Amino acid sequence: MDTVPMPPPEPDFPRERMRGQNLPHNVGAEQSVLGCAMMKLEPLAAMLANLGKEDFFEARHQLIFEAIASLNENQKPCDILTVTNQLVANGMIGRVGGRDYVASLPGFVPFVDNYPVYIDLVRDLSVKRRMILSLDGVIDLCFSSDHEAEELIELAAQRIMNIREEGDSQGLTSLGDVLSSRINELAAIARGERPKPVRMSFPGLDRVLGGLRKGALYILASRPGVGKSAL
Repeated sequence: MDTVPMPPPEPDFPRERMRGQNLPHNVGAEQSVLGCAMMKLEPLAAMLANLGKEDFFEARHQLIFEAIASLNENQKPCDILTVTNQLVANGMIGRVGGRDYVASLPGFVPFVDNYPVYIDLVRDLSVKRRMILSLDGVIDLCFSSDHEAEELIELAAQRIMNIREEGDSQGLTSLGDVLSSRINELAAIARGERPKPVRMSFPGLDRVLGGLRKGALYILASRPGVGKSAL
C-alpha cells in the first residue's frame, strides 16, 4: 500500500487567500495586542506567554513581535522608542511601515485592560488558519484514487491533533494551579458530584488516561496495520 504523502509545509508568512477565500484574521486585534504590549508589563508578559510570531497574520506584525520578544529576552524595556530602535538596528523598520506605524500601535488599543480578549482573538484566528493550511493538502489527496479513506481520516486526525498539541503547549500554568484543579476534581468525584471514570481492561491506559470520561473525545491514531481496530 502506498504511503500517504504529507501535505506541503505551511509558508512562513501565511497566504492571504485559500481556495478563493480570505484566510481568517483581524488586523485590529493584532495591532491592539502589540500596542498593549508596549504600554504595560502585564499584557507584554501575556502576549509572550500565549502567542508566537506565527500567530500574527501580517508580516510586519510578526517582525514587530520579534523585536519586542528580543528586547524582553535581553531584559530591556519595551516601548515605542525601544521597539523602534530595535527594528532600526535589525534593518526591518522599513518593512514594518516605518517609525510612524510603530508609534501608532498604542493608538489602536480600545482599552488596555481588555488585552486578554485581544490575545484570545489573535490566537483563535491563528489556529483556524493553521487548520485550513494543514488540511488543504489532505483535501487534495481526497480527490485522488490512490489512497483509502481510512488513511486520509488518520492523516487529517493527526494534523488536527498536532494543532491542538501546539495550542496546549502555549502559555504558562503554575504547578499550584494544576494541583489545585486536580485536587478539586478528585474531591468532586469523591462527593459524587461527577460521574466516575470508566475503567478499561488495560491497566497501562487507565494509569495514563485515568479512565474514560463522559463527554471527552479520544482519538486513536497510528500507522495502518498496527492494531487500532483490535484495540
